[in-house]
Amino acid sequence: MNQSNSHGYLTVFIFLIYILPSIAVSFLIINFWFCFFFQCLGYQSLFLFLSTIFLGITICFWFSFSTVKIIDYLSSQPKKEEITLTPISKRKQISLYVIDFFIASFFYNILTRVYLLLHPERIPLKGDEIFGGYFVVGLVYFVASTYFFGKTLGNLITNSSFVSSIGGKPTLRQIVKRTLTLFVPYNFISIFGAHIPYHDYFSKTHVVENKNIQTSRKNPNIQLT
Repeated sequence: MNQSNSHGYLTVFIFLIYILPSIAVSFLIINFWFCFFFQCLGYQSLFLFLSTIFLGITICFWFSFSTVKIIDYLSSQPKKEEITLTPISKRKQISLYVIDFFIASFFYNILTRVYLLLHPERIPLKGDEIFGGYFVVGLVYFVASTYFFGKTLGNLITNSSFVSSIGGKPTLRQIVKRTLTLFVPYNFISIFGAHIPYHDYFSKTHVVENKNIQTSRKNPNIQLT
């Protein structure tokens, strides 16, 4: 159904549901007071004449008022654009995964070296300290870069972007859920087998090609091909 037909049906619907009852109620109210006033005075012809005029004024008033409301309603509706986004290939998914974890490891090594220079008594670090430190650095890296910039350094290299499954920028909750799933053991295997990797499936996000992203309005309809 095209947009002009939907607007026409909406106009008829509002006319039948809103305008006609309004006219009927207004006419009954006016008729009541005219009957009460003029019939008491015996002016039958004047009553019929003025009631006809008031009926015409009422019809014009309500029709104009409702038409303005219809126009305002239709103009206020956000236009939806349908865009097609292409998920990145398996090879790019693997590259993105490896690159981002390599970058997170790079940041972790730098911060660890600075920390050990300031606290040499902590050498060597324990296993849980190494894992905990890497987890914190990786969490901050993935969440901060995705939330503030919409992509990680790995996305820049692979020419891809994160989007929500319903379109637009992922929420902070989706980003945190996706990042936590990235650190789940054996999550990497899902890239090879599943159509959508587990970290994207549980967070309801997608990684798509930049070349397919188009400018859209607030609530686009997104199709993944």
